Amino acid sequence: CLENDKRRRVLMEKARKEEIQAELAHIKGKSALVDDVPPTEEKFFRLRNIVRQKVKVRKGGLRVTKLWRVTGGAAGEKFLQRLSHLENVHPVNDLEEVYSLRHTDTRTLQQLFCDANATLVLPANNLISVPLSLPETAGSTVLVCVADSYAAKTSTPTLAGKGKFAAKAKDFMRTGDKKCDAVALAQSGTRKTVFRHGSQLRPRYVAEVEILESAEACGCNHSLCVECAASKVSESIEGRAPAPPYWPDNAREGIHGGHEPSLLELDPSGPLFTLVASMMNANVFAHPHGLVSKSSPKSFEVVKVELCVNSGLWRSYSHRKVETQTKWASGPIVEYGVETDPDTAMMGKFGMQRNLNEKFLFHGAPSSVVDTLLSHGYDPRVGQMDGMFGGGFYLAELASKSSQYIPCPGCGQNCVQSHQKQCSCPPSEMKMIVYRTLLGNAHVCTQYNAEVYKGRRAPLVDKAKKNGPVFDSIIAAKGAGGLLHREFILYDQHFAYPEFVVTFKRSLSPVPQQYVSLKRSYNEMAATIEREAVEPPASFRTRELKRSANEGVDVLGDDAHIHRAESLFHRLSKTSMRITKVELIENAKLEQRFRKREVELRAKEGDSATTILAWHGTGVDENIESIARDNFRLDKVKTGAYGEGVYFSERADVSTGYARGTGKLLLSLLCLGRVFDGGSNMQQLEPGFDSHRAPGVGHRVIFNPDQILPRYIVHFTEVSA
Repeated sequence: CLENDKRRRVLMEKARKEEIQAELAHIKGKSALVDDVPPTEEKFFRLRNIVRQKVKVRKGGLRVTKLWRVTGGAAGEKFLQRLSHLENVHPVNDLEEVYSLRHTDTRTLQQLFCDANATLVLPANNLISVPLSLPETAGSTVLVCVADSYAAKTSTPTLAGKGKFAAKAKDFMRTGDKKCDAVALAQSGTRKTVFRHGSQLRPRYVAEVEILESAEACGCNHSLCVECAASKVSESIEGRAPAPPYWPDNAREGIHGGHEPSLLELDPSGPLFTLVASMMNANVFAHPHGLVSKSSPKSFEVVKVELCVNSGLWRSYSHRKVETQTKWASGPIVEYGVETDPDTAMMGKFGMQRNLNEKFLFHGAPSSVVDTLLSHGYDPRVGQMDGMFGGGFYLAELASKSSQYIPCPGCGQNCVQSHQKQCSCPPSEMKMIVYRTLLGNAHVCTQYNAEVYKGRRAPLVDKAKKNGPVFDSIIAAKGAGGLLHREFILYDQHFAYPEFVVTFKRSLSPVPQQYVSLKRSYNEMAATIEREAVEPPASFRTRELKRSANEGVDVLGDDAHIHRAESLFHRLSKTSMRITKVELIENAKLEQRFRKREVELRAKEGDSATTILAWHGTGVDENIESIARDNFRLDKVKTGAYGEGVYFSERADVSTGYARGTGKLLLSLLCLGRVFDGGSNMQQLEPGFDSHRAPGVGHRVIFNPDQILPRYIVHFTEVSA
């Protein structure tokens, strides 16, 4: 497990540095670009919500009137340069840090971010305050900067007395631990962060904020707006709680229908299946229970993932979100991260509220209990009181921990609760539930005391008020009561929704390559959500091309397509074949993806990003229709000598050898991007390149299906001697 974890971290670190270097190369030496974000864009509403949450005014309210996007510049370049030299440090990428600019002239914004001294965009003493308090009076206008940040090591949160923030900051900069490049200061609900280096911040957006006499209602009715989303969820009492944006259409319809709970099996090649499987295999660790052949499993082989659609449980969960937000409106909830968190910048795409600590967590239970949990949810009345934290609902951030509580389906042993901790049964299929949970205002237990925690509820927020509010959940830290890994305990059945049911086997094999990077899986799922929001319907058709009855070639009709296919079929080919029919593939969805990728590569590589037509042969007739409808799938390709991609040839006679009797070839448009001329025995795409070219036979290897547009189905037959 340690070797597997080390290999995974090395791969992730390599991918991280490649991403940083690519972004740095794109902006290096270029002036900062400051452009307007129209109020109609979704980005405007999301950034407006961040500002509304992070910025406070002493009296009244605020309104975001304008928004500018900042790209590149000296500050961004310094940020990436410093980040590229650090090991295993990721930018927060959540646009969390919000501070006011001393420069209030919008005409100087571009010069401000182009200046070589990046600290110009930092407030005095490098102090970042969240929430940011603006002392300005009603009617005034200020500029607020929203930035990414990173810290290699943050010192332990320090309490600062009233008026002591600046003094504490100076002490840290002068005498603080030099290994720490940030310190957190706290005082009566306000958190401030001091960064040692100005280059730890990268300005991304600037908002013009108008101070109002009174708080303003939202009124935007936009799907990404926190206020509007809350009002929509509050209507869930009437049965209309919004489903997460990545759910399939049939799941969205079922969640509002009031039907019986149902399970929808996910496509194993889809991004949502990959995301859940990556969660399952995140940080697999060695443990004494749930063994395979007396050894701790190194990975979890995901056999099936099902999406649970239960309208009753979903309405209850959504309603509880609104109640929790209202309950703690007077004071900010401390936010905690877990292993399965997406990047906070994309949490909205997954319908998750960061300020309520909404998380994906695991729960392992015997198969006989799983169906009850999916139908009726967790019932606290049947919780056993002998747990470390009483009669709560116990969850984990790692599947490895939850797996230990699932008994062997064959003998009922080999788990934490069983008398026999091991068994000799072969690995068999078992089920685990991935819950969408609401931790809310969580109490963190670092020192375990059985007298305090053994009960049916979380501790009181204020011990002096015996009838006051209690915490929503407990987070048991590592080491508390001898725990090796964190546990999360809920005491309200409506704080958890069973979203996914995973059928899996414990395995001694390493984690499959496609499930190594959880971040990559989240990015792919987020890209799919964005793409499907603007793409045309997934429909396609093939149309047989007809030759013109007139002499010559009709350059505007079918003749042009047929002539193109025939010329490419015979060019460079030594074949005794002839074309009998050409079908044109019309698929608006695939074409939109291809053209978008083509524009991206041309912007990156310039004129060298050429587009060509190339051949592909397959021996299975059904594959041709599948490719024409959904494009090539990388999970279906076999490993080749020049990488694990889709292979094409510029010569038709090479591809006909792979058709194996179907009598059909696919002729596709390929956007090559930057081409690597490589030798054999390559597995992955060469870093910094977009495709491979094999010497000799003109093989082209594409690793991104969006760089492929299936254009023609060419029917051929052999010409007799």
